[in-house]
Amino acid sequence: MTSRVEIYVEFDFRGKSFRPVADIDLDAVMERYGEVPSLTRVLARENGIDLYSYELEVMETVPVQVSRADGLARQFVQQNGWFDKDGFEAAWRDEVVRQKIESIIQHDLSVEEAVLAAYRLGLEDGRQEKKPQP
Repeated sequence: MTSRVEIYVEFDFRGKSFRPVADIDLDAVMERYGEVPSLTRVLARENGIDLYSYELEVMETVPVQVSRADGLARQFVQQNGWFDKDGFEAAWRDEVVRQKIESIIQHDLSVEEAVLAAYRLGLEDGRQEKKPQP
């Protein structure tokens, strides 16, 4: 799976125009945190904008736009450029489970062994659901 988005915001601050941009590997973010963090804060971090600044406060009043999306992420970019973060996260989790189940099916297992492997997979996923916040 390769899910990436390039995001940006445009805003004016103290008489200057800003357009911070960030390219985000959503697969890596989901694997690390289990969710997509605030895209505005990712933009700020990637562009050297202090997370306790007035610039960030202004940025948070402007909608984050997606200029490019690849992979699964492409399905969750609306016509207005808005990214459906919740929809993406749910679909990404479903895709991970589907891939794991597919790998179970590809092995020459009896029905009982396959059911047991799927059960263990469910237990493992339940334990991994709680991840540190970004």
